[in-house]
Amino acid sequence: MSDRADTIEDRPEPDATDEHAEPTEADDRPDPTATDRRARISPGHVGGVVLGALAVSLYATWMAADLVGRWLLFPVVAVVAGYLLHQRETGREQLVFVGYTLAGLLVVTPVVVVLPDAVAGFDVGATTMLFMTSNALLFVLFALLAGVVAAVTFRLDRGRGIVQHVRQTRAD
Repeated sequence: MSDRADTIEDRPEPDATDEHAEPTEADDRPDPTATDRRARISPGHVGGVVLGALAVSLYATWMAADLVGRWLLFPVVAVVAGYLLHQRETGREQLVFVGYTLAGLLVVTPVVVVLPDAVAGFDVGATTMLFMTSNALLFVLFALLAGVVAAVTFRLDRGRGIVQHVRQTRAD
């Protein structure tokens, strides 16, 4: 082996993908394409967060009123929904989040509405109460409403769907 191959002048330039490359001054500069969180806080963004969190928390509070006190559920759901909505970049993404969340809440509404009666110990068992005609119709009605909300949200989301959102969230 020659000594010439070991000199600094003959070494190839480090590639951007080279994990052993030494940091340079360019690496210390902030990425100009990175979104500054403070720049995202606009009246429109905050309004979307507040309205979306209000819609989700009002429905969740109405749905679970017989299980948990409204005074406890409303602020908890509002804060969690507001935090999750604030992570969305655009108004469309916020609307998609609210649409899928409301569709999910609509699906579980019949179970949450029947749950206090099943726990209270009526003369019929929980499985009998679940398959009563009125409760089955209630489930079908809310499932249809959830399907409509999810379909409208899917179209608004340009056909991406919730699975792609979950995969994108895990990748980030």
